[in-house]
Amino acid sequence: MSKKKEQKTTEELLVEISISLNRIAYALILPSLKGKSQQDQVDFLSKTGFSNNEIAQLVGSKPNIVRATISNLRKKQSKDEASENKQP
Repeated sequence: MSKKKEQKTTEELLVEISISLNRIAYALILPSLKGKSQQDQVDFLSKTGFSNNEIAQLVGSKPNIVRATISNLRKKQSKDEASENKQP
């Protein structure tokens, strides 16, 4: 008796490719994060387009903490921009 291999659907193949690409991206990004504070890591990854869940996995945190960090960074950036605009 020979077993037939089930062919994967296009969707299944795309999911596998996506997972592989994410792993490659993580491997390429991790060295650039070394030595930076968690806040700087979150800022960089957020600006690079990673989701909160992905960032949390990369920096060893929880998505809620990442979300709060990004919120605080945005507030700080808004304050900094406002003070720069007020200066003559």
